[in-house]
Amino acid sequence: MNFRHVLLPSMTSTLLCVLGCGSGATASNAGPASAGGSGDSSSSGGADNGSSGANNGSAGANNSAGANNSAGANNSAGANSSAGANSGGNGSGGALSIVPAPVVVCTADGKLPTGTPALIKDTWVDVRPAGIPWGDNGQATGLAINPCNPAVMYVCIGSFDTSPQSLSGMYRTVDGGANWARVARVIHPNYTGTTYIDGCATVRVDPKNPSRVYVGQGVRGNNQGFWVSDDAGDSFDLPKTFGTFGNTEDGDVYDIALDPAESNHILVTFHSGDKTNYPDSGVAVTPDGGKTWTYVTPQKGWGSGHSINFLRNPNDLTQGNSETWLLGTQGSGLWRTTDSGATWAQVTSENIQHGGGGIYYDSAGFLYASGAESTLKSTDNGATWTKVGPSSGYNAVHGDGKTMFIGPSLGPDAQLYSSEEGKGDTWTPFNSQKFRQGPFEMVFDPKNQVLYASMWTDGVWALKR
Repeated sequence: MNFRHVLLPSMTSTLLCVLGCGSGATASNAGPASAGGSGDSSSSGGADNGSSGANNGSAGANNSAGANNSAGANNSAGANSSAGANSGGNGSGGALSIVPAPVVVCTADGKLPTGTPALIKDTWVDVRPAGIPWGDNGQATGLAINPCNPAVMYVCIGSFDTSPQSLSGMYRTVDGGANWARVARVIHPNYTGTTYIDGCATVRVDPKNPSRVYVGQGVRGNNQGFWVSDDAGDSFDLPKTFGTFGNTEDGDVYDIALDPAESNHILVTFHSGDKTNYPDSGVAVTPDGGKTWTYVTPQKGWGSGHSINFLRNPNDLTQGNSETWLLGTQGSGLWRTTDSGATWAQVTSENIQHGGGGIYYDSAGFLYASGAESTLKSTDNGATWTKVGPSSGYNAVHGDGKTMFIGPSLGPDAQLYSSEEGKGDTWTPFNSQKFRQGPFEMVFDPKNQVLYASMWTDGVWALKR
């Protein structure tokens, strides 16, 4: 496979089991509800899929994510896969056994390996982890794909107060969603929280170092803060300097942005107001991957719970601009800085949707942002904005270079919409599939032309383009 094994000194007797350790995975197909029905049929081997649903191998393994850490609480084989709108039950994705520190190896051609779920063009396919009680008790939020090995993905799974903590945390797949395992052991010295990250909201992979993964945990859980992994997500440490700027409440992280021009330059926002400016919160900035920090104080009235993104160089939109940021608030609109937070301008009074806000540059260089009332479009790199698309609240907007996608955050019959890139003023329903909730976050694998979405209470889905 696309990993090589590296044994830590304290783990010399264990190895990463890449494809379920020869457990003879089976598969379960579940089609998302389009007119109310779900079609379940059984398929062996995880290869063939003739229905409109997922083909996820369920290995039935008891994920062990490290000492004293039961990861995934027996992700059982053959779990039922929910099929879309108003559907309950568990996803059919399998489980991996993990313990050591793998180093991600970039694939030469970027193709997905044998054993990944069978996908169907222009049909959303269920690729979510098994054993999760999807619905209010299990929700998928932060989502990331490895930039040089598209079979490796990460998703944050938690709930609003009701999910058993034994299932919450960060899950990883190394085979495109066929099998998942909960990872993210906590190795911080003398840490008094749980032995694993139990409620991450945001996950980012360093595009220049695919073994480095950043996780933000906030809102809920026992491990709030900004966490760093150098072993592809197996274990995480909390930088000793995080919080030394002295303003945040308990490291209650909401969003993380990596600078496209220099990935060690990172911005972090918070769910809670800071100690000095409560109820407003600002932006923590590290130029070196978490070793040192500064703090940009908030504008009065910002509140807290912000999205944060780097914008592109206005003279060359293929390049990042380290000094130009877009911050989204839940009560004071979108704010833009061109001097790393020294000064700010409110560029629209439109707010982000609760949970977060994403941005996307289309192939023509137009910028889109998800909003609480509609999707927003900018033709001048975020200086001004107009509303486009159906009225609703959106957490994510993304595209494949030809077509863009959005989906309302709230259901119960959330249907995704699409629009042609380079235009973006007109949006139409995309196929007939519906979900309890639309995307929290979307990521695109350009080599294999697959769009992945974390659909809140409906888990993780894949769309072949």
